[in-house]
Amino acid sequence: MSNKKESNAMFWGFVLGAIGGAAFALLRTPRSGREIRGEISSQASRLTSRGQQAADQTWQSTYQAASSVQQQAADAAASAQQQASDAADAVQEMASDATEAVQAQASETADAVADAADSAADAVDSVVDDQTGS
Repeated sequence: MSNKKESNAMFWGFVLGAIGGAAFALLRTPRSGREIRGEISSQASRLTSRGQQAADQTWQSTYQAASSVQQQAADAAASAQQQASDAADAVQEMASDATEAVQAQASETADAVADAADSAADAVDSVVDDQTGS
């Protein structure tokens, strides 16, 4: 039974406190409801405007950053292409030098073989002359 009385007392205390708080707020509020709604509306408009400005600034910063990254990527691609071209030129020059070196070596080898063949032919002629002349 005492729980029910305590619950009732608590309920009525809550109701009286709410009524008293509402009455106090009505008596102490310096503006009417219409004025307060107008102020809330104007503050909401200002907050919306600030939010839009922040969104615009963020978008602009993001756009500038994307443009900067795009330019850096284009510069890096151009640099890589130039380096690849330079490397291809160097490889082509090295291949040309190697071809010239191989051709020179082949020419020297051919000359040495021809000289050896001439020497061998002279030796054979000399042996033949000795054989036929003796």
